[in-house]
Amino acid sequence: TIRDLAAYFASHEGLAPVASTAEFLRVTAEHPRLTAERPSRTALSGVRRSATAPTALLWQLVTLGVKPAVLAVTIVPLLVLFDLASPLLTPYQLLLTGPLWLALVLLTTMAITLLGVLAIGRSKGHEWELWSPAYFRWLLIHQLLRSVEGTLGVLRGTGILNAFYRLGGATIGKGVRLDTVTLRDLECIDIGDQTVIGRDVNLQPAQIQAGRLVKQPIRVGRHCFIGPNSSLLGGAFVPDGAIIRPLSAVDSFVSPLAADRSGAPRIPSEPSSPVSRIVGYLVVGYLTSIAVAAGMVF
Repeated sequence: TIRDLAAYFASHEGLAPVASTAEFLRVTAEHPRLTAERPSRTALSGVRRSATAPTALLWQLVTLGVKPAVLAVTIVPLLVLFDLASPLLTPYQLLLTGPLWLALVLLTTMAITLLGVLAIGRSKGHEWELWSPAYFRWLLIHQLLRSVEGTLGVLRGTGILNAFYRLGGATIGKGVRLDTVTLRDLECIDIGDQTVIGRDVNLQPAQIQAGRLVKQPIRVGRHCFIGPNSSLLGGAFVPDGAIIRPLSAVDSFVSPLAADRSGAPRIPSEPSSPVSRIVGYLVVGYLTSIAVAAGMVF
């Protein structure tokens, strides 16, 4: 098995080489948004902060509480509303409206997340020292988006998920199909029209380098296909019409000649119709409602 894995990775080397300096300069000239302005090293010099300082430890505890806080803020108001509605509705009517209550959980979670991102705000610039106030601001938003990944999973491939990330700051073109919910640093993500982002693709503009957090933009062109479980890191630029194989890692400009043109499918499967999605959601909604009702009876 190890030999087979070694042979597999050896056969896939060089699929996405780094472009030449002249080619990269040409691309950044055509796409000025890709060139991130970084502060000078002299301006950033100073005493390195400590992760064990009392203030840093306090902020770390706060970030660990983001997910429970989101869960409480979204669930508790719905429980109060459910309690107020229960005397007015029969048990059968409550069970019948089960998918509606589940939809309200999803909508309130999305709304609370967007309000949290707006309230916390984003730090200006693209590079900060670890454990600084700007770093913890980034970490809070990062944890906030991570806390709703499980909830957003039911929206894969839908326009609602695209709208959520657009409201969060991402640039997403028309006809984009997102089968992933691991998008963070949304202001650094630019996806062109009619592009398919495969299942569980990781878009990660921010990286830790030499004790600093560095954010670089990620741009995916039009009519592209990003294979499942691939990773697009800060500085990745995928040109129009490129196909990235599954399990690939891209952190720089992908030359059009290096992009996979072997005839791999642009869309892994036929998108389900809206009717089938609604029917599937209702089935899952009623099954969940029955399970919750059985737990309450028990």
